Amino acid sequence: MDDVRFDVRLTAIAVSLCLATLIQCADRNPPAAAVGPLPEVDLSTLDPKLSDQLATKLAVVRANPKDVSANGEVAKLLHAYQQLELAVQFYQRAETLEPTGLRWPYYLGVIRASEGRYDEAIASFNSVLAMDPTNLPAEKRLARALLDDGKLDESLSSYKALLVYEPADPEIRRGIGGVHAALGNTEEAVAHLVRAVQILPNYGEAHYALALAYRDLGDEESAAAHFKRYEEDKFSAPSGVDPLMTAVRSLNRKAIEYLRAGVEAERAGRIPEAIAYNLQALELDPSLHQVHASLIVLYAIVGESDSSRLHYQKALALSPDSVVVHYNYGRFSYDKGDYKQASLSFQRALELNPEDAFTNNDMGQTIEQFGRLDEAIRYYRRAIANRPDYGHAHFNLGRTMMQKGRTAEAISEFRLALREETFRTPTYLVTLASAYISLGRMSEAAEMLDLARRMAQQYGQDDVVNDINRLAARSAR
Repeated sequence: MDDVRFDVRLTAIAVSLCLATLIQCADRNPPAAAVGPLPEVDLSTLDPKLSDQLATKLAVVRANPKDVSANGEVAKLLHAYQQLELAVQFYQRAETLEPTGLRWPYYLGVIRASEGRYDEAIASFNSVLAMDPTNLPAEKRLARALLDDGKLDESLSSYKALLVYEPADPEIRRGIGGVHAALGNTEEAVAHLVRAVQILPNYGEAHYALALAYRDLGDEESAAAHFKRYEEDKFSAPSGVDPLMTAVRSLNRKAIEYLRAGVEAERAGRIPEAIAYNLQALELDPSLHQVHASLIVLYAIVGESDSSRLHYQKALALSPDSVVVHYNYGRFSYDKGDYKQASLSFQRALELNPEDAFTNNDMGQTIEQFGRLDEAIRYYRRAIANRPDYGHAHFNLGRTMMQKGRTAEAISEFRLALREETFRTPTYLVTLASAYISLGRMSEAAEMLDLARRMAQQYGQDDVVNDINRLAARSAR
């Protein structure tokens, strides 16, 4: 009987493969009438930056109107420069030529959502998910389209499913907050929106939604603070993994797109590339104080301190009350050993946004340099209160506790710092091992050192490996 079932399954698979082959052959060669004539494109009416690139790509399509890739490249370029009506026509051609390609309904869904055509956007994203049920960008965009279309229960269900797999995704938190705000669950909305800006402090849209929620609760002071952050960070957004839209944005040579490309390059550790993108953004729009603020830190990383100071002055002239400008100059000053200036810059940033976890943590580190441990502890606790999962703040608090002889409390903080692995984890483990050694808990110390050594080797941290070996040798005596 099992053999019969096996044969039936093989037959079914064979039939499916034959059908798939026939469909693919048909897809590669659709009737000319189904594709339709090429859309008319008047290059003389377009931005020269677009028309120069577009002329070459259009020539390829005209030579072979049924080339899927060529039609798609024209569509993406038009999309990047917000020529959406034309982009849709070329995307639709590509979709007709390649019905099994999930790129085309995805791009069409993005455009339709941006135009407020949510029913069509929802249908497009559902088409993508039918082909690839694990496509996270499509799932997130579907949830957002459902929210914007007022389908709140469906949107909340989608966002909650996403949250299970991506609990630290600021877009998902912002989406859930938006749904709860629309449902009138304002306090619950605030909880999720606060979490979104804790995860991504410069998330402009989340700050705006949070400001509206606080206003609904009658907390005008908090609302004003988040409206201010929105004005500073309105161009900042999560740079989650969305390779299809990254490919589109990379084609646009406008200032904001260079700014976004710079953020992505910085997060990927490509610092010279990030600097180049930011400078290109400034060429197109010298008024972007966010770019000058980014260059403060980027130039510091490559050792060009004079350039960092120059961009601080320019950023300050453009936006004297920018949190990010003062915070970034504080980071620069701290790394240069100018702790007095660092404390002044962090203090100004905290006057503008007292709840920022990163600024409170860095202020604590700065205050430590003056030997004011109790004051540093207060800053670390404030950082943790505003972002409980902030590992580095837990580590700093634990380290300070050790200096005050409160080793048991320090160990608790070190363990909290270890909840999420980062490049700093080997150092956290070494410090935890030191705490165990000070209490005579040698077997636990040895376990931490062994784990720290393996992780440091994986991260290529040779200096940390050397520190581990020295500490292990001393503790073995």
